Amino acid sequence: MSSFAKTDELVSVDALPADTDHAQVTALLRGAGWQDAGAGDWEIALRSPSGMRAARISPFDPAAPWTAELYRRGATTKLLPRLDRERALAGGGSLLVLEWLYPVEPEEGNRLHMRLRDGDPTLAPLRDVLDEVSAEAAAVVPWFGPVDDNPANVMRADDGRLVLT
Repeated sequence: MSSFAKTDELVSVDALPADTDHAQVTALLRGAGWQDAGAGDWEIALRSPSGMRAARISPFDPAAPWTAELYRRGATTKLLPRLDRERALAGGGSLLVLEWLYPVEPEEGNRLHMRLRDGDPTLAPLRDVLDEVSAEAAAVVPWFGPVDDNPANVMRADDGRLVLT
C-alpha cells in the first residue's frame, strides 16, 4: 500500500486496494506525516503535514456518502467545506479529505443556523442543496435526519468564510 506518497498530501486514494479499511488508511496517513486532530462519535480527524487539509476517517458511517454528495453539490455556495477526496472503505467505513477548518464561537455558529432556519435569502442556495440531498438520503437511509444545528458544526475556512459541516 505504498500509494500514499509522503510528498503528496492529496494521496491517490483511488489506487488503494478495495479491501482497505479505516485502520489501514489511518496508519498510512500517519506514516505520511498526518497528525491526530480530533475524534467524534463517528470518526477521527487527521491534519495534513502542511496543515491545509483534514482527513475524516470513519470505521462505519452510512451517512458519509451523502455528506460528500452535499459538499460536491453545494460547492458553488462556498458555505460548505471543499471536498478534495472521497473514498468508501471496507466494512462500511469512509475517508473524506477536506480543506482544514477552524472552530468558531458558539454564538457565531448559532447565528448561521438561525439565518438558515429563518429563511435568510442570501442562504437560499445552501438551503436548496441541503433540502435536496437530505430528501434523497432519507429515501435511502430511513433514519437520516435534518442537518444537525449544533453550533460546533459551523466552522471557518482559511479564507475567512463560514462553512456548515
